[in-house]
Amino acid sequence: MRIPPHFIETVVQRTDIVDLIDSYVPLKKAGGEFEACCPFHEEKTPSFKVSPNKQIYYCFGCGAHGNSLTFLIEHQHLEFIEAVQELATRAGLEMEYEAGTTPTITEDENELYNILMQAAEFFQQQLHSPQAEVAQAYLQKRDLNQEIVREFGIGYAPVGWDNLLKNFGASQQKRELLLRAGLLKVTDEGQFYDFFRNRLIFPIHDGRGRIIAFGGRVLVDNKKEAKYLNSPETSVFQKSHTLYGWYQARQQRSLARVIVVEGYMDVVALAQYGIRHTVATLGTATSGEHLRQLFRRVSEVVFCFDGDEAGRKAAWRALETSLSELKDGKEINFAFLPSEDDPDSLVRREGTEAFYAILDQAIPLSQFLFNRVAQPFHLQSIEGQVSFHGEMRDYLSKIAPGVYQDSLLKQLDTLTPLVDKRKVRKLSKSPESSKLSDSMRETAVPIMPTLLDKGLRLLIQHPNFAHAVENYREPRLQLLHQATIGDTLTQRREYFFWKLLDYCHSQPILTTGVLEEMYRDTAELELIHAFAVWKHPLKDEEDKKQEFLSIIADLYIQSEFPFCDGHRIKELSKKLNHGQLTEEEKQEYLQLTQKSHV
Repeated sequence: MRIPPHFIETVVQRTDIVDLIDSYVPLKKAGGEFEACCPFHEEKTPSFKVSPNKQIYYCFGCGAHGNSLTFLIEHQHLEFIEAVQELATRAGLEMEYEAGTTPTITEDENELYNILMQAAEFFQQQLHSPQAEVAQAYLQKRDLNQEIVREFGIGYAPVGWDNLLKNFGASQQKRELLLRAGLLKVTDEGQFYDFFRNRLIFPIHDGRGRIIAFGGRVLVDNKKEAKYLNSPETSVFQKSHTLYGWYQARQQRSLARVIVVEGYMDVVALAQYGIRHTVATLGTATSGEHLRQLFRRVSEVVFCFDGDEAGRKAAWRALETSLSELKDGKEINFAFLPSEDDPDSLVRREGTEAFYAILDQAIPLSQFLFNRVAQPFHLQSIEGQVSFHGEMRDYLSKIAPGVYQDSLLKQLDTLTPLVDKRKVRKLSKSPESSKLSDSMRETAVPIMPTLLDKGLRLLIQHPNFAHAVENYREPRLQLLHQATIGDTLTQRREYFFWKLLDYCHSQPILTTGVLEEMYRDTAELELIHAFAVWKHPLKDEEDKKQEFLSIIADLYIQSEFPFCDGHRIKELSKKLNHGQLTEEEKQEYLQLTQKSHV
């Protein structure tokens, strides 16, 4: 599903951030803003501010900031689409999706969610039935208590081919629904039978806590059956987009890193021991979408695998997937357990401190990458260094350009001193990635703000000021033409300013919160936020508007375009200083200067 940008902006515009946050965190009026103790970190003195005018929140204590969507994502642990859906519901708006991405049968999906919930309740009831002795004995063997079993909704699929079928498949319509939900299978002869049989059942949740599938573990290991069995993919469940335990992990108030392990039991057992930031893939390798989900919430991911050869192969597959998802500020590490242990057995035997000690010794992705690639090469020879250098550059080219990639390239050069670097071609960069890299450097807030920076500050905090600007469109178009992406940093800042001014001028109602949403996931977002919370020495909004108009007039003069009022003022000013103005020119000069500052 993809949501059109205009709808996202409308949803944010229709939401009063004060009402939204106050429904979760009681706010108190403090001057022109509202305040509370920050919900994102522990504090006794309120440093969390909510601005009704800008429609943003920010905390001077921990740096948390954003708009209404960001608050739902960070505080309520919703995915982006879920947060938009929540705000749309609050605003009484029907969701809009881009053509070709709209959910096909919403009513059918609701039926799937309902039948999956009913199945989960059935499995949980069966866990406490007399025929579940083997399942109960298994849980006792793994030292799982009843509290953690209830929290994760663990159940039992009894022995037999038709337990679910008999309870929920009374009609052909119900049987087809169970089939679409992945709860039944059908023989070549058209006979239905239960998908899960004699297995411990683990419900799998989406970001909103709805059950979308199940995982089943055999109770007696044997070679005839797969140890883990997942529901087949359905319209509400895709393995490459789903992580077991992610919904539970996101409920944690402070989530700095996530540990990726191999199985359901590892996730549940670690949670019982207080390690609640753990997830597992569902019988498939870690995907790019998995990592993107995690990196939207945390800056560090730790892959935790067995230390045997199979574990290292799994780790290498995860590394190869991770390269294209790595960006500056994101970190991936690899922790390897003793070959005889998995996370579950280790934490049960030695406790959480021993497990965290292994995590603290995790190998950075860069170290794992360099060591693995270097293994077959003789690095004391020119031939070995050239071959190693070429293969490493192939891997490093998959990483997004930036400080991290540059650092790895420098490390590679240090390890291969016999390679003539002058003969090595530079890594190719797409135009978009080059622009992004440059834009990142552009976002630094200057210590000594320029005239343009002052204008940006005021425009970001008061987008409505754009409506007071006259005769700006032609010079704006000229400046946009000259300040194209790819020129100097100053010109890019100019490009951003005039483009933003034009957008603000075209919108009847606009807030800083909507601007933050427009630039979500872009390099400019941090710049917008930094300017949004800047305290202007002027308090009166009308005074700020007059200053903004003066800045616009001065920017026109600096541009020196012949058709600009500023350029004409400059010409007339020179003639005035030499006493050469005619009466008509005096009247023109008076009108232009008044218009520029009113």
